[in-house]
Amino acid sequence: SFNSPGSLRVSTPGPTALNFVVVRQCLPVTPGQVMDYGGKYRFESGHAANLKGVALVAWFTDVACTAAGGNGPSSNIIADVPDTWLPTHADNVVVPAGRNSAFLLIGIPITAGEGVGWFDDVYFGPDPLTPVELLDFAVE
Repeated sequence: SFNSPGSLRVSTPGPTALNFVVVRQCLPVTPGQVMDYGGKYRFESGHAANLKGVALVAWFTDVACTAAGGNGPSSNIIADVPDTWLPTHADNVVVPAGRNSAFLLIGIPITAGEGVGWFDDVYFGPDPLTPVELLDFAVE
């Protein structure tokens, strides 16, 4: 359930030289496969008014997410509505030729300032969608 122990809490320290606070997971993909990915995001009122949540993919040519192959489309970027769970997703994204793995990245751009946000119900994959297991995420 949202904002429960199963939700991912992300805190931003305030504007820094870095662009995002990101959580990611490496997943195998097949070139030409049609993927859906995203989740739900909310941020607390009283923090940065434009504390956005984003989901995106970074493609790789190898199966271990080490040989970069470019970024995929970003999801919808959510802003303006604090204390409300809203979807952030991209649908019907075709895996580029020669790409064999992808990082699913969910995060918050931190140029806006300090704040707290949550992600829940994160998914990545073809239909039927595969839930992302939080235990496998790496935090940058």
